[in-house]
Amino acid sequence: VACVDAFQLRRQLSYVELAQNGDANGADHPGENKAGKIDEVKNLNLWGQDLDDVSVVAKMPNVEVLSLSVNRINTLRDFRHCTRLQELYLRKNYITDITEISYLAGLRDLRVLWLCDNPCADHPLYRQLVAYALPGVDKLDNLEVTPQDKEAARRNPDLAKILAAPPPEDGALRPSSRPASYSSPPP
Repeated sequence: VACVDAFQLRRQLSYVELAQNGDANGADHPGENKAGKIDEVKNLNLWGQDLDDVSVVAKMPNVEVLSLSVNRINTLRDFRHCTRLQELYLRKNYITDITEISYLAGLRDLRVLWLCDNPCADHPLYRQLVAYALPGVDKLDNLEVTPQDKEAARRNPDLAKILAAPPPEDGALRPSSRPASYSSPPP
């Protein structure tokens, strides 16, 4: 599955809701799930689904928890619309460009972020860049972001320069953004 269309998402959401509530009364209308409409979804787990297009999350402004680890996601662009997002799990994807974290800067409720096992996490200033760009994040890759981490980020003048370059709009890789230890996502 490379793309989540409305039908597939509705089926997945119904499954998630049934699993959480133990209820067999799913929705019968396209674009709806047990929670109602897609913009009412609070928690979505599509771990390990081989997804590379999650643009549908842009239609989920009320989602609070997104678990999308072990997929083929290469951009954070669509998550910027999830204005109530509190926890974002994206381990083992293809987020390569560290400046992608800029897309999350407007998510004031974001407290937990997992990006480990993405190429961007190999950046030598990774933790400082996240602490600088996302000061509300308290837990990064299962480790507390300490006041000392935040202070070090605040004092590092290089971080603003690194993040000043906007991420590529098309999710394309910059020549210098791909660490040698990672290969491109499979076709």
